[in-house]
This record gives sequence, C-alpha cells and structure tokens, in this order.
Amino acid sequence: MVYDAHEGKLEQARMSRGVGLLISMLVRYPELSRINYNPDAHTIRFSFLVDRFLPKKEFEEIYRSVRISIEAYHGLSGHNVQVFEMTVESFDDVSVIYVTRDTHSLSQEEITLVVELLRGRLGDHLMADFGGSFAEEEIVVQEELIQQMLNDLEDSAYEKNLVAFRDGGKVLVFNK
Repeated sequence: MVYDAHEGKLEQARMSRGVGLLISMLVRYPELSRINYNPDAHTIRFSFLVDRFLPKKEFEEIYRSVRISIEAYHGLSGHNVQVFEMTVESFDDVSVIYVTRDTHSLSQEEITLVVELLRGRLGDHLMADFGGSFAEEEIVVQEELIQQMLNDLEDSAYEKNLVAFRDGGKVLVFNK
C-alpha cells in the first residue's frame, strides 16, 4: 500500500483502518520517519531521525522532558500510561529516537506534544519530510481522523503487525 504525499492520494483504494491510521500519522506529522504497530502488545513505536550524533547526556535531558510532559498530560486527562519507552541509537552523523506507547492511553494531542517537544529541543536537527503541506482546516481534519482511529484501537485490535515509513515522498505500509 502506498500513499503519495505529493499527490495526496492512496494508490490502492481499499485499506484497513490500521493502515489508514499509520498513513494519517505520517502525513500529519512529517517529523515521524517510521511507525510500527504491534496489536499483540497494544503498542505503537514512533521513530524520529536526528541529523547528528546525540550524546547520552543530551538524550537523557530530552527523555526527562518528554516523560514529565506526558505524565503531566495524562495526570490532567485522568488516563494511566501503561507503556512509555524512549530510547536512542546514535551513529556518527545520525541518531534515531524511538518512542513506544501503549495504544490504550495514546491520543492525537499527546503525539503533537511529543513532536513539539522534540522539535523544540532539536530544532532543525529533527529531520522532517514536508513533501505535502496542509491548510489549517486540513490539519484539523487529519487530527480528528487520527483521534477517531486511535479510539477505534480500544474497541478492536487491527489485524496484523504493521510498519509504515517514508520513501521518496511516499508513505509505504507493510504487514510485518
């Protein structure tokens, strides 16, 4: 299944809700480079690319900031976070930050919060693919769609492990 961000269309007309959720997330949040959905563990893992080596101390500061913000957000919303993991793999000139969250308490607002926190901490070093840009109304529609599909996750698990990522302005989704 392929979504072309430049043309704003899905190349295969029929798609599952799980596929639709991953496509919507990658389209709405250009900072997300990859998403893994594991229905058995009820988790989603987001991958963010950083175009430089990220030292351990700096990552720990980012981790604390994100963790405290998520705990505060969920404290206000009354939800319990079951899974929150944040790790990094750093190489010579690139780093990958992984954020794993349980699907029961994850919300669209929280995804926005994490993206904004990482953007604020990493600035232009947080890589993003701004292939397709949206008007403000389209962003609101995408966010509502994402929240609706996240709510659907609580009612029924999607069928398979899915992985979605960007490749040359397209969003590719595969059964894992």
